[in-house]
Amino acid sequence: LGLGREALEALRAGRGGVLFVAGDAGIGKSRLLDELRQLAEKEGSCWLEGRCVSYGESLPYWPFRDLLRGEWIGAGADEPELRVRVGLRRRLEQLFESNAEELYPYLGGLLEVALEHEAAARTSQLSPEALQWRTFEVVGQLFAKLAEDAPLVLAFEDLHWADPTSVL
Repeated sequence: LGLGREALEALRAGRGGVLFVAGDAGIGKSRLLDELRQLAEKEGSCWLEGRCVSYGESLPYWPFRDLLRGEWIGAGADEPELRVRVGLRRRLEQLFESNAEELYPYLGGLLEVALEHEAAARTSQLSPEALQWRTFEVVGQLFAKLAEDAPLVLAFEDLHWADPTSVL
């Protein structure tokens, strides 16, 4: 807990970092993250958390999908796709205003929602490599924009189950 507090203090001072919490099952890793989340949010940080699943090695970007869909958009796993698309558009418009339309197809694709024709057309001519690179870039832009308003914590539970691309 002390190391976590130190990491949060460094974050508030403008120094980012990575904190790994590892241990046997049942030792209290999730409880520790809950304590750190409460502390971070109490002090004004933005905390976004994604969870990996045991079958996640075959699901590209799963921890980021979970983080964006659940934490950032506020759409549960059972929410209709329309709710996810509308929530994504709203959140992007709040942050990026006129640039939201440019970013939407990449994040919508990441979340695997059916894009409207105009949005899908923006990415249809890209090679898979170019699409992947641009998607990474857009996710980075999103996190950078979120970090402008408050220190940003990205937490991933059970990262050992993540697909290789998500941990690059």
